[in-house]
This record gives sequence, structure tokens and C-alpha cells, in this order.
Amino acid sequence: MRKTDGEIISVKFFHGIGDTSNFAHQIPLWTRRGYKVEVETTDDKKPLFIAAGATVVPVADEPHPWPHAPAPGTPTQVDHWSGNKAAYNLCHPPMPHIGSWEELWPEYLGVKISLEDQVTTEYAMVDEYLESLPRPIMLLHAMGNTGSESKSIHSEVQTELYRQLLDLGGTVIALDWDFRVPRLNNYRFRHMGDDWHGLNVIELYCLMQRDDILLACDSGPLHFSRFTDIPTLGLWTFHQPSTYLVPRAKTVNIVLSKHNALSKYRRVAYNIVEAPGERLNDAAFIANQARRMLSHRQYVDDVGKDLLLQHLIDRQQGWHSELTSWVDRHITFDYFFKHCPKEGPICETGVIRAEEDFAGAGYSTLLFGIYAQQTGRELISVDLDPTNCQFARAWTAGLPVTVHEKHSHDFLKSYQGPQLAAFYSDSQDVGTPGFMENCLEELKLVQPHLRPDAIIMIDDSPYKSPGHIFQGKGGLGIPWALQNGWRILQAGYQVILGRK
Repeated sequence: MRKTDGEIISVKFFHGIGDTSNFAHQIPLWTRRGYKVEVETTDDKKPLFIAAGATVVPVADEPHPWPHAPAPGTPTQVDHWSGNKAAYNLCHPPMPHIGSWEELWPEYLGVKISLEDQVTTEYAMVDEYLESLPRPIMLLHAMGNTGSESKSIHSEVQTELYRQLLDLGGTVIALDWDFRVPRLNNYRFRHMGDDWHGLNVIELYCLMQRDDILLACDSGPLHFSRFTDIPTLGLWTFHQPSTYLVPRAKTVNIVLSKHNALSKYRRVAYNIVEAPGERLNDAAFIANQARRMLSHRQYVDDVGKDLLLQHLIDRQQGWHSELTSWVDRHITFDYFFKHCPKEGPICETGVIRAEEDFAGAGYSTLLFGIYAQQTGRELISVDLDPTNCQFARAWTAGLPVTVHEKHSHDFLKSYQGPQLAAFYSDSQDVGTPGFMENCLEELKLVQPHLRPDAIIMIDDSPYKSPGHIFQGKGGLGIPWALQNGWRILQAGYQVILGRK
């Protein structure tokens, strides 16, 4: 670093488009603090540094090694940066120290850089190319350069993915600068090199801005998408994204479930959707996530969080309990999030108490917390067990969730907050003494605190045809509600009630 009338950081940066994209987004952190940054780089990367506010020079002082990060230590629910390559380089020479990872990470995520000032005729060229192609336009980058074996989608999976994506009705454009991917003879399949030309970064930017979705492995275009607004599906064939990727609201990452030990901590920050298997080879699963991204939002406006909620709700189905051989919480959670009133807090009695308990209790506190965050409201959770309360607070850290350690009846008697948009009764396990009576009393006590359009959902309450009765927690509460102004809106393993 040279000192003149201002401190100048002079850096040689000769890395790929992905690392360059992530480093370029770091430069404003130094320029905001009065530093001047000059960069020596290759011609194709210059526009990114210019847009970031750096000066491109023919010769700079020090090379930036841009090293990999050490493996994360013990992860926590609020740590999204340990083990992350870009985060590690926030504090790595030759860049001068301006703060810790923890301090700089939120600011770094908020950096937005536009390439619009460097666009001349590229949009017109892109529009002419796309004019006759059916929508949606789906960009697919399936093969990486460095470490290709651990990044790329296998050729046979690529071919099947073409077919699955074409079944969505639009056009697939294979981004392939090196002519390595398989082809498919179909009007709606286009190979960038065969049918067009190898795009430079400004042309790629304009193409992404005009198209509907990008599907990309851990490669340059995936990281470059930070410059754009395109909804993006990250395809992780081997690695876990929080090691290399910077979180982005419009990016959903398909990650192998074998990485769950880390993914469970970072799924909310990175919008992680988990796929089974040792390799990412389920083309139908990938195409289904693309279909969801291209469709109307189901629960919340944010595309990443909407897909995350859809995925977590998918995990609520197919299980059995002591009450029934078919637990279909996915149907009732889907209905709940689609029909919950848009204003007012949500209240649940009983909180999550075991990791990844989708197959058991449903993991409701996390789902409600994500939904509350995205809809600008609060989740009020109540549980009598201090261990459960501590667990729920830890696993919803960063979400608008308030956990009260109190008996649900006492809490509802003393509640003085805003009227509730929704109430979820799930506080006492089936089979414990008085569990039906407990639910009934909750329904009675919550009545004065509900909005006129509020909904109620009761867990563990399947209908039994012989006898025409509801089993489980709602065995007494549901008949009482039906006799006191409520009706069934949706039911299965859970029951959702609305006022008549």
C-alpha cells in the first residue's frame, strides 16, 4: 500500500470470473473508508473493477492470492461466514485491515454494483437474438473450469436436464465457452457457441438481465449473477455453497443432503434445498425447482425464501405416527401459509425441540419464523420447558421470533398484544395426561385475541372414520370449535379452522 495524498491500495488480481466478481464487490468497503484502489487485471475483467469504483492500471504493486478459507470450526445458527472464501479474504493481505469478518460481512452482503453504465449496444444485440425464442429463457451453465470434476453436472445428467427443462415449455441456452457440453437437436435448445458467439462480461450481463432464470454449477456465471437481478439456481454437485458462494436473495442452492451437518445451520442464509444421493444426478428434482422459480410465488414475495419454504413443507409428508400411517402436514402447512391473514402476529404453543425434526413434530417454529420475517410480522412461541425454549431461540436466531417460557394457558390469559392473525396449538404431546383438555382450553382462551379473519391450526388431529371422531390433540377442541362459530377449512393430520 502506497501513501500519497490518500492511501492507495495497488493490487494485481488474476483469478477467474467468479473470484473476480466476489472481490469486486469488496472494493466499496475500502473506498467508503477513504482508500483509493487500483487493480491490474486481464482485459475481460476490467469492467467489473471499473463498476466497483477501482482504477484499472497497467501495472500494480502486489498480487492478491485470494486463498481458500480454513474449514469452519463449530458452526452456529448466526455464523454464515466461517469457512467462506470471500469472507476469509475480507481480512487477508494485501488488503489493509478495516475490521473483522463479523463486522464486515453484513456490509459486504449489502453491496450492489451495476454494470449499466458500461452497456452500449449489447441489449439490442441480445434482444435480437432472443426475439424468436419461446419463453421462459433458461440459461444453463453446467461445466466448470477449475476443479471441473467436483463442480460439473455429468454429461448424461445434462442431457436429461435439457429434456426436463424443455418440458417447461421455454428455451434452454447452454452457456459453454469451451464447447464441452452435449447438444440436443431441438429448436428450443440453443448452444451459445454454436448458435451465437462467446459472450464477453457485458454481453453476459445483458443476457442475464433479459432472461428468466440461470441454472449454474459452482462456476463464474453463478458468482457473476451478483451483478444482475436474474433468479438463479445454484447446482452443487460435490461442495457445500457456504464455502465458496456469497449469499444472494434471488439465489437458491441445490445441495446434496450429505452436507446436512453444515447446511442445517446455513439453509436460511443460503436458501438451501437438499437433494438426495452422492452426486447431483436427479434432473427431475432440479427441473422442479426451476419450475417453482419460474412460477408465481406461493407464500412470500422473496423468490429464495419462497422456494425454501416450499422445500421445507415438502419434507412434512409421508411419515407415520401412532395416530395414522399417513402424516400429510405438507397439505395443511401449504394451506396455512397461503391463507394466513397478512397482518398481525402468529402465535404457537409448543416449540421445536430437536434438530431437523421435520419427520416428527414438523419443525414449525422455523417455518413460521421464516414466514414471519418475510411478511413483516412476529412469531410468538410459548413453551413450558426451559430446554425447549433455549433450543428454539438458538435455531431461530436472526428471525423475528419471541419465545416465552410459560404455560400456554397462563400466557393466553395474560396476553395483551396485537390481535393474532393465526394460532397454532401444539403444546402437549399426544398420550400425556389431559392433552385433549389442554388443547380445548387453549382454543377457549385464545378467542378474545384473534382477528375476525384469523385461522387456527391444530396439530396431531387425524379424523377416524369408524366413529366419525377426531383423534389426538383436537379430539375435544375441534368439536367445541365447530359448535362455536368455526368451520373446517382444511384437514388431514392437522386441522385448520376459520370462522363461519
